[in-house]
Amino acid sequence: MAVLTVSSTANDGAGSLRQAIANAKAGDTIKFASNLAGQKITLRSQLEISPGKNLTIDGAGAAGLTISGNKTSRVFYVNSNQDFPTSLTVKNLTLTDAYTAERGGGILAAHKGNVTVESVRFNNNVADKGGGAIYTEWETNLTVTNSKFDRNQATQGNDERGAGAIAFLSSGNFVVRNSEFTNNRGINGGAINSLNGKLTIENSKFTNNDTTAAKYDTGKANPFLRGFGGAVYTDRASSTNEASGTIQIKNSVFEGNKGRGEGGAAYLYTGTQDKVTIESTDFKKNEVLALPNGGNGGNGGGLVVMSNGLNKGLTIRDTAFTDNTAAGQGGGLWTMDSPTTINGSLFSGNKTLGTTYSNVGGAMALYSPTDIVDTKILNNKAGWVGGGISASDKFPVTVKDTVFYNNTADNGTNNWGIQQHTSSELTDKGGNTQWPPKRTNNWNDYNATARITIAQPTASDLNTNGIGVASGTGGTPTTPGTGGTPTPTDPVTPGTGGTPTTPGTGGTPTTPGTGGTPTTPTDPVTPGTGGTPTTPGTGGTPTTPGTPLPLVARADTISTAKNTPIRIDPLSNDSVGSDRPLTLNISRRPTQGKVEVYDNNTPGNVTDDFIIYTPKNNAIGKDSFTYQINTGDGAASNPGVVRVTIGSKTSAIPQPPAAPTPTPNPQPPSAPTPALKTLRYEAEQMNLNTYKVEGLNGSRASADRYISLRSTGETSGSANGVFRGTAGTYQVRVGYYDENDGQSSASVTVAGQRKNFKLDKDLLSDSAMHDAKAVVTTHSAVTLKTGDRFEISARLDKGEFARFDYIEFVPVNQRSRPVTGRTETSRTVIQGRASNDTLIGSSAPNKLYGGKGSDSLDGKAGNDVLIGVDARDPNPGRNEKDDLVGGEGADRFYLGDQSKIYYNDGRSDRAGVGDYARIQDFNASEGDKIYLHGKAEDYRLGAAPSRVGTGTSIFHTMGERDELIAVVEEVQLSLSSNSFKFA
Repeated sequence: MAVLTVSSTANDGAGSLRQAIANAKAGDTIKFASNLAGQKITLRSQLEISPGKNLTIDGAGAAGLTISGNKTSRVFYVNSNQDFPTSLTVKNLTLTDAYTAERGGGILAAHKGNVTVESVRFNNNVADKGGGAIYTEWETNLTVTNSKFDRNQATQGNDERGAGAIAFLSSGNFVVRNSEFTNNRGINGGAINSLNGKLTIENSKFTNNDTTAAKYDTGKANPFLRGFGGAVYTDRASSTNEASGTIQIKNSVFEGNKGRGEGGAAYLYTGTQDKVTIESTDFKKNEVLALPNGGNGGNGGGLVVMSNGLNKGLTIRDTAFTDNTAAGQGGGLWTMDSPTTINGSLFSGNKTLGTTYSNVGGAMALYSPTDIVDTKILNNKAGWVGGGISASDKFPVTVKDTVFYNNTADNGTNNWGIQQHTSSELTDKGGNTQWPPKRTNNWNDYNATARITIAQPTASDLNTNGIGVASGTGGTPTTPGTGGTPTPTDPVTPGTGGTPTTPGTGGTPTTPGTGGTPTTPTDPVTPGTGGTPTTPGTGGTPTTPGTPLPLVARADTISTAKNTPIRIDPLSNDSVGSDRPLTLNISRRPTQGKVEVYDNNTPGNVTDDFIIYTPKNNAIGKDSFTYQINTGDGAASNPGVVRVTIGSKTSAIPQPPAAPTPTPNPQPPSAPTPALKTLRYEAEQMNLNTYKVEGLNGSRASADRYISLRSTGETSGSANGVFRGTAGTYQVRVGYYDENDGQSSASVTVAGQRKNFKLDKDLLSDSAMHDAKAVVTTHSAVTLKTGDRFEISARLDKGEFARFDYIEFVPVNQRSRPVTGRTETSRTVIQGRASNDTLIGSSAPNKLYGGKGSDSLDGKAGNDVLIGVDARDPNPGRNEKDDLVGGEGADRFYLGDQSKIYYNDGRSDRAGVGDYARIQDFNASEGDKIYLHGKAEDYRLGAAPSRVGTGTSIFHTMGERDELIAVVEEVQLSLSSNSFKFA
């Protein structure tokens, strides 16, 4: 293998680094002449390592040599791919002032690229979307040794992969040793963002990194997932098809880092097959703030470790959490679904800010089964309860040989004095000590365990020396070299020496959100009214309990689909225990949806009250809110927590990018066209002008709620909103109630295009019942962009109160222009092409043939025939998704003929959700018919699969699995009715 020597600082030409890279062959080493020591190579464009050209670039012979991107260019691009995996080793250099509007400022490694960095400084490099210093793509490996990363940045794009220094997108090995990260700024992971990587961090320092530039990203996937991990952010440690993954942090220091939402120093999200080990490490003076405008409230001032299902465990050994701060919960540590063992560790001076019932767990907030052994929990403070530990009732927490000393809890602005050390009694395994004892004899106040030793701590109990970095066996973190020989520095001093001091209270109280991240808020423990509690606010002697039993609100857990409201009966498992007049009130509202209390028109009778929870549009994940039962004399229950799971889990694992074919001058791939999705905006969630929200059992509105002008004193009103979907062409549909006691008039304006219609069908009910429910398509195709406004306005008539349920935007999916028709007898015939077509009929009767492709057929007024497929094809409708809208009149929808079933994918073992027709305004009262091949016994009706929409689905039953043929929206049907015809 040859050695090539760079002799010039020029951007290109003879003797330049660019020329040396061009001349080199796989396996060669590039070095630098000694006369380049202390000089700078300023680039005008990136240096590309072509596919398969494995190189080492070593600046040891020219100490202090710098390569600059001149704030206009990336430095190195490793153009690796599946056929030609490529490796690059960079040593003893400084890479500075790189810039890219994309990813990877200093180094970008493509698919299957391997990067090794030794004794390199990365200073002031910027990548708008992630990896200011380094970004590696799928199936890569990265090793960083004895290097320093300072003031690198990736904030401009507010991107989920926005690591300030290093972004690693691979299930490969990611190793960081003897390195230092200072003053780096990102969106998730101020220093490091690892997706699927098997991450090892040893003997390293993370100081003053932050993600506070992050913003809640409305309209993006996971908009709340910003600001996590002030220094380190991980999204699993393995891909979904791997058996295991690991994250290991050892003998390292995290100091002065700051995040938003989750994890002041580190946020470690794991898969169920992953495990985390943290050993001989310091987390000190880190802080997590809330993410405003819909994000999380700020959990885990030092560390967050969580999973969506119990992972393989978290082990914390010989680690110190000192003086960390959380705006929400868990001043030092916050865990969820991570079976945890804490051994020989220290939690001192950590705190949660704020005065609400969410500000719990000064040292730690635990939502995982946890065993704590030989640990010191000293001088921590909570804004509400659990100055030392807040623990969920769902999981056991055991303590052994552990000291609780001088932990305090403010109980908000109340002077109750309860739950200073812990929010509940923990399981005692012996050898535990607490001081001082619990302050009150209230029924809801506890010592840390039922049989803990209450005694002043000994000097040994309070001795914190040797916990943290100083306890490690792998040496202390060293300061990286400057491009030459690595130069170790003095050992890092542990963050907790001597006797701990009582923390201050600083900071402004922040009301935490719960966000969309899969985290679960605490079971807040609030003093009740039974037993002998101190009267809040009086500071007096505990009051004598009255005769009524205490009001107890117990936690509830519910699940609902995306965009689907749900009724909750929270009192079904509560203890009311009194004949006093009671009310049900929301004490903390959700962040991913809305809640309303309905009293069933029985004021004072709380037993039949219920709550309607309505998710925000397209929100998924976890949410929560709390309620209280109140009496007229000021007594109240504890807050009852209602935890909500919205929709199905969304994998955080992107598919690997397709391997690029090596070319001499590769062009960047074109950006994919965003997929358009159907968006529904519930009328009751829009901005209302004179309208009010009503609810009626049997309405079959979303969560039995809709808007109405009834009892408003007004004859007209409007509801408006802002379109938040992907730019594209959409059909607009409105759900409403067309009652038989009037003919209201309405208009729908979308992006300035106004359409008028009358509520004149006069259906079977004179109120908002299901048999008056109707759907109208107001706009067949309107081009929208994010931010466009829409409005429904109406004027009531007689007893019809212009009630509306929703407005829905259905993608037209980049179809070709509308096709004109020809006359056939008494019908206008419109024939589509072999592509995705939009066919729009006239007010006269039409016959619309979609042909091949996914088509949109709208017959408008008249008795229309709609056939979305090419019936001459051997497999009509295969791989097609057609939208069929008949409009007014007696319409015929063909889903088969005498010889063939339409929309049959030919696979008897699959459900056929890849091809089907969607009939959007079927109305039996107008004489609409559906035509099918065969006989009624060949089919069944059922609920629509969640991925294809709502309504009645038509399944063909002749295969191993029933085959989806069509979805008929908003109606209930029977195969024996006159609505179906069989051939």
